[in-house]
Amino acid sequence: SLNYTPSCLAYDNGSTYYFFEKTLRRFSMDTPVEIARNLKEPRYAVAGNGYVYFSSADGIYAVDLATGTASQIVTAGSVNALSSLVSPQGLFLYGKSLYVCDSSIDAVMVINIDTNEFTNFAITARGDLPNRVTSQPKAIAANDSSLFILDDSQVKIYDLNAKTFTAEKLEGVGGSDKIAATASSLLVASGDDLNLFKLNQSGTYERAEILSDTANYR
Repeated sequence: SLNYTPSCLAYDNGSTYYFFEKTLRRFSMDTPVEIARNLKEPRYAVAGNGYVYFSSADGIYAVDLATGTASQIVTAGSVNALSSLVSPQGLFLYGKSLYVCDSSIDAVMVINIDTNEFTNFAITARGDLPNRVTSQPKAIAANDSSLFILDDSQVKIYDLNAKTFTAEKLEGVGGSDKIAATASSLLVASGDDLNLFKLNQSGTYERAEILSDTANYR
């Protein structure tokens, strides 16, 4: 077992990456492999395309897994508008698109990682559009077909193929800040509080029992 608490787990191509005291490491059953150190304090992270991307108070960073070089790809500032960042939070990588939650702008936006520029895509709290979120989206996850944005007590679902939105109200998840998705389930967390929801035959999510005792893994 680990004698410390890692943060910001990210997984890609058979490897698990995590942060500890501003150092990025690759998990190993023997000795952890240190990739980069003296990084900014991470909030959320995702891995893919040979990089680990992470959000911090001052923007989005990319760490090259081959060289350990870290670079800031987007800077956070004070302009509260789409196609900018103020308080970047959860991340999700889909191909060359890096989805970013910003809890100050109240929006989910996309950065093209080839150009490090924002695309025209946005899920926003402004107006009454179908892609509207209510407030401060923090976490984002996906399976092979859909994107899930944790938005207060609901999950906004974006179909990556049909390019359509739906909203799913989940009981008892207000204030949660982490989400994970599989083809048929959602796991929503806030600290030690875990909530599991399973996709039922009617196509909606309902609460399910978590059989494992998480206290056994501490």
